This record gives sequence, structure tokens and C-alpha cells, in this order.
Amino acid sequence: MLACSSVAARMLSDLGRTKAVEVCYPAVDVKRLKMADDSTLLLRSQWGIREGAFVWLMAGYYCDNKNPLRFIEIASKLLAIRPDAHFVWVGGNNKSGAGIYLLNVIKNMGLQDSVTFTGNEGADYYAFLCASDAVILTSSRESLSLVTAEAIIAGKPVVAFDCGGVREIIEDRSTGIILESWNTDDAVAQMVSIMEAPLRPDAVQKRHWKVNLIW
Repeated sequence: MLACSSVAARMLSDLGRTKAVEVCYPAVDVKRLKMADDSTLLLRSQWGIREGAFVWLMAGYYCDNKNPLRFIEIASKLLAIRPDAHFVWVGGNNKSGAGIYLLNVIKNMGLQDSVTFTGNEGADYYAFLCASDAVILTSSRESLSLVTAEAIIAGKPVVAFDCGGVREIIEDRSTGIILESWNTDDAVAQMVSIMEAPLRPDAVQKRHWKVNLIW
């Protein structure tokens, strides 16, 4: 049996798997993680992201595990300190009950100019990842987190809660920060530190990780 991470392999064992389990990390197509600077600026402009904003990205469906409400809470707290930030969530159905609710929460909090939920219609996840500056992973559980792997390969630092498989990707502070406290204030503090002293993209990209790369 194959598992996508050591965390997933341990879970299979806990569920009663007695035979061997091999870990096979998923593939990442690195060619999709490159974007010209002018294309990045155009995408930001199309989505109303002001020039010079530091863009934090999260991607996934609208569900309790991915935790879009935690994303909005973090956005609200960080924007109170650094109004030059912008938050983008890629994916999810904005026409669903959850999507309508989240958009109304953003509007009622007055965050609609600084928090974008793209929805899943016409939103290119890879383009947005390339156009972002960093990733905030708000998930509670991840078997691996391809978003984290792709972000690091694309040269984007990651702040993630201690949700599982990220420990197999984020090896030290040169690629990201893992939050053990699950405290949103701690997340904001670490995000501000990255905004004030961002990692050099070339340094992040040179990190070697176990992912099977498709070149």
C-alpha cells in the first residue's frame, strides 16, 4: 500500500494496517510554478490588489478543516497592524451557502478591499500562487499539503499551523514557520516578521525536498 506522507502512513497503521506501507510523495509540475513579472502585476490589477501590497495566499475548499473563518480572523488582525497586506483565498464555491456566508462576513467586517475569495470559476491557482508573496496555511489537518510544497518550490515562504504533513516539507525557518500554539495572534506575529524581513526567493527555491518533481 502507498501513502502520500509519513503522517498518512502512521494513520494507516493506527487504523489497523499490518502489512508494509510505502511512502510515495506526490508529483509537482514545477513548470506551472513560474510566471513573468508583468503577468503577476496584471493578475493583481485584475483582482483589485493595490500596487505594492504584500499578498498572503491560501487555497482549498470551504470546509471546517481548511478553516476559511480562521483565515479571515488572521487577515483582520494582521491588517490592523499592516494595512499594506492583501489576502487571497483561491478555490471554493462562492455561490454555495458557505461561499455566500464567507463573502458576507468579509463585507460586514469591512475587509472586502483587502480580502479576496476568488471562487473556483476562472481562478488559476498556479497563477495566484506565483503572484503571491507568501502562504498562510490555516488547515487543521493535512496528510501532506501540496500547497506548502508548491509554495516552497515557487520561492514563497509558508506559515502553517502544526497540521501534520507540513513537518515533512518545512524543515527549518529558511522555508517556513510551523505554529505549535494554534494561536492566531502567534500566526500574525510570525507573518509580520516575514513581511518585515522576507526570505530571498532564490534561497527558498534552492531548498531540496523529497517531492517527486516533474520537470
